[in-house]
Amino acid sequence: MRSTAGLVVITVVCLLGPLVARAYGTAEALPRFWTGALLLVVAPLPLAASIGLGVTVAFASATAAWLSICAAGLGAFTIAVVDATAFGGSPSVAVIAIAGIVSILGWTPPAWLALLLGLATGAVAATASNAGMQHWDAALGLTAMVIVISGWTAKSLRYARTFPQLEDVVPVARRVIGAWGTAIALLLARSL
Repeated sequence: MRSTAGLVVITVVCLLGPLVARAYGTAEALPRFWTGALLLVVAPLPLAASIGLGVTVAFASATAAWLSICAAGLGAFTIAVVDATAFGGSPSVAVIAIAGIVSILGWTPPAWLALLLGLATGAVAATASNAGMQHWDAALGLTAMVIVISGWTAKSLRYARTFPQLEDVVPVARRVIGAWGTAIALLLARSL
């Protein structure tokens, strides 16, 4: 329950961005936090990576899923602030392929692998969404959006699985979303 409350708080903070954008008038005048948050939403690769992480850890234990999603935020923040090119090229492709294979096969990763996938996926999202955010507040906006997108993807699949009518459909949907996200992310990661 606490993870849901935390996810709701982070989502509400991120949804206040459009109000701030209207107050400032243009996207260039946005505070750095909202600029970092928007970078994830408008770039397809980090969006696909974040959705892919949510799909991958959706059926892990609640603790493992939440830790993995928080680790993705930590990985995104660290890479965005330290070195935005650290996961460019082959490392990005490898992380996306591993997360995709796990979700396509319908395998529930153990907690340690979910944690590593979270850190690596966050790093890939940060690498793909920026050309170097030296400002910690922009990186914090990116971090918040990684957590929001991955978290709500995982929560939605977990919640849908509680309905008897969807019990058989949700694992198939997980595999289809995983395959779709992996294909898009692999095609886009080749350009990093």
